[in-house]
Amino acid sequence: MKIANFILHYLVIDDAFKYNDEGKLQYTKKSYYHPIKMLFQNLTRARKKLNIVIVNNEEVLNRCLSILG
Repeated sequence: MKIANFILHYLVIDDAFKYNDEGKLQYTKKSYYHPIKMLFQNLTRARKKLNIVIVNNEEVLNRCLSILG
């Protein structure tokens, strides 16, 4: 989506993303593409602005907030 010379990227992280016992992020549902690699690709391709939407996943939200804060 392009609005007023800003390219916006939306990244949705739902409750299928979990951390394993080693603290690594994993995806618990089936997917055609590798979800963790797609997450990384979406994060690294955002150039101007990235909107992260976390849905029903308090664990990931808290980890993101600790990184930012």
